[in-house]
Amino acid sequence: MIPIVIALVVTAVAGGGFALTKILSRAAGKRLAIVGHTSAGKTTLFKFLSTGTIPEKHFETKKPEHFDGDVKLADLKLKIELTDMPGSKDAWATWRTECEQADRACFLVAHDKLVNRYSEVERQARQVGSWNLKTPVSLIVTFRDLVPDLSDTEIKEGEEARGIKRALNASSVHVVDLTDEGSRHGFGVDLLTELAGGAAK
Repeated sequence: MIPIVIALVVTAVAGGGFALTKILSRAAGKRLAIVGHTSAGKTTLFKFLSTGTIPEKHFETKKPEHFDGDVKLADLKLKIELTDMPGSKDAWATWRTECEQADRACFLVAHDKLVNRYSEVERQARQVGSWNLKTPVSLIVTFRDLVPDLSDTEIKEGEEARGIKRALNASSVHVVDLTDEGSRHGFGVDLLTELAGGAAK
């Protein structure tokens, strides 16, 4: 069984009049695909980017949802296009195509799934890695708030994160708490910097 996956395809266009104009101008017109394991926070990220809000309840994505408008990342103004897709077998080819057409792809996994369902996550990561994407891939570990006893560095350098990073051929690893505004904003800026061709973490 293939886990439910959501792809977010983003075209960023600079809005002007803010501190990150240089980064945003380099990110203008580039595409970002965000995919990952079931219940990793993909729809939460989709809703955050498209509406600026976090959904109170999680519902499994059953069919594609499209958004074309301004990203709601604090004071940043970006024109984006998002497509939220299920990961059923008939959508798998489309998901791969979107990743291949993106300038950067992100693979999301919840920290508890990374640890407790490692082999399942690794199988999916190896599938993505087998595509030999020319697109750089970032591993995004979500639900950081559920492991307060570990630092971001300990999570990034843990055996599980390093294994999934290798399976994906990922260039960077991020740790984020999508329920925390500061964490979301910092992650969003990091992601835009990578999309713009900045240094990977």
